[in-house]
Amino acid sequence: MCRHSRIASLLLLSCIVLTLGCSAPDSKDGDTTQDVNTTDEPSADASAKDASKNGKNGDGAFVLGDLIDKFDPPTLEELEEKAEWIDKPVVDSMQRMRDLKAQQDEPDLSIEQALALKNESNESNRNIRAAM
Repeated sequence: MCRHSRIASLLLLSCIVLTLGCSAPDSKDGDTTQDVNTTDEPSADASAKDASKNGKNGDGAFVLGDLIDKFDPPTLEELEEKAEWIDKPVVDSMQRMRDLKAQQDEPDLSIEQALALKNESNESNRNIRAAM
């Protein structure tokens, strides 16, 4: 129990140190690395760039999707004119499997014999699959 309290107190102490040690320097202390633009009001170019970056139009209202070109989807008639359909048959997979199984010969092993085999070679694997 003592060990857990030590770990918890060390974790708390390190969080406090990191929080206090990572604060930003106060700009009123005579820091000379400030921006060149020292006016309190942003320039017109900066506000226009911010507005376009934030997705706002000139009056400041947010407009969703104003940075992409307008998309006009084609009509159904236009799509039907351009479509090149390829006829392919629809296959019933269950019926196809039944037909394939009917064409195959009877398996050499019964299901019980196949279950008793150990799957150690390709030959035994084929026999097991054939019986199933």
